[in-house]
Amino acid sequence: MNWQPLSVQPFDPANYRQPIIERRRRLMGNPVRQVVRARPQAAEVPSLDVQHDEHVKAWQRWKLVLPVGRCSRHVYTRCIELGANYNDVIGPTRRRDIVPVRHLLMWELRHMLSPQPSYPEIGVVFKRHHTSIFYAVTELDQKRGEPHA
Repeated sequence: MNWQPLSVQPFDPANYRQPIIERRRRLMGNPVRQVVRARPQAAEVPSLDVQHDEHVKAWQRWKLVLPVGRCSRHVYTRCIELGANYNDVIGPTRRRDIVPVRHLLMWELRHMLSPQPSYPEIGVVFKRHHTSIFYAVTELDQKRGEPHA
């Protein structure tokens, strides 16, 4: 084994990292500084001037016909009418001013749309389990004195 004495001998508690630095410099050479360039920012593409092909327009129309699409549109328009924030209503918040609005909209989706969407379909709109939808609908049915459908 080849022992190479260091310039700092014996151990110096005030300068304890110096032997490590010298050994690294001796074995690996002086560090080379690398220049890290900032990533260029992507240019924003204006979406207002986009003209879609017919197949894209057909897909958008088809998406609006889907049960989830019609439910989402209903929730969005009702949020505007009720003065609630759409993202809060479908989001994870449990604020006391949002939960009654959310439950009302769940009840409306279940009872006012035809054909009647299932609990899992409504759950997809609100990003919740279908049992949460079932609870909200039965709770409002009980408050209104209606039998659960």
